[in-house]
Amino acid sequence: MLLRLDKKLSTGGVDDSDGTVGGFIEEVVTVLQEYAKLVPSCIKTFEALKNRETCFGWEQPLLNVSPNLLE
Repeated sequence: MLLRLDKKLSTGGVDDSDGTVGGFIEEVVTVLQEYAKLVPSCIKTFEALKNRETCFGWEQPLLNVSPNLLE
């Protein structure tokens, strides 16, 4: 979902002039970080973010959850 939103932001399909979408993405990333602490097996799904650059750089905090993903 976050990758799809990010794509829409970068191609002009979503208006974030008021910061609502960016704020939503940041909140979801925070929730995912907390969830990863409770269910470490979900960290594997963050691999899809490796070597990807997003509009707000939101991928980095998720990659930082597991040092193995940064290699």
